Amino acid sequence: MKKILVMILSICLIAAVLGGCGTTEKVVEAMKFEDGGFAVGFPAKPELVQQTAKTPIGDIAFNMYIHEKKDVAYTVSYNDYPQEFIDSIEDMEMFYEGAIGGAAKSADATALEQKDITLGEYSGKEITYEGVLEGEDFSMFQRVFLVGNRLYQVNVTGTKKGIKMEDVQKFMDSFELINN
Repeated sequence: MKKILVMILSICLIAAVLGGCGTTEKVVEAMKFEDGGFAVGFPAKPELVQQTAKTPIGDIAFNMYIHEKKDVAYTVSYNDYPQEFIDSIEDMEMFYEGAIGGAAKSADATALEQKDITLGEYSGKEITYEGVLEGEDFSMFQRVFLVGNRLYQVNVTGTKKGIKMEDVQKFMDSFELINN
């Protein structure tokens, strides 16, 4: 499972820079993460992983909350871009395509499906990926939103035998912005 954590961290970090098993998880009441400006229903208290990446647009601080259980990991990550970078974006589709392509490449996965979604007044993307890790098929479900200069990524990643679509939907749908 450590390799899944490393893979998820890599996927989220690259996307930011570029633009249990057999049972249903209980998604608890939404936990508030004031520092990140969001609330979400993790199945249990998540761990915070923080990292800084050097990029052509400057250092980007990356924050990821993660809860792992057996063959499934639930994550919410966010990072802030410099406002000058946000102001320079001429095509949001290209911005999201860069993030999606970077995530697929870093995970050696294929983006199977993507669609436009919204979170209140903010537009975003929902993407489904598939790939193979250590000989085992995995799936990743991701929602990505740019809110001001902050990029949010909401992910559920796991082995095909460990992931339950009901849990994916509950977790994804529980994500909401606070203090905006």
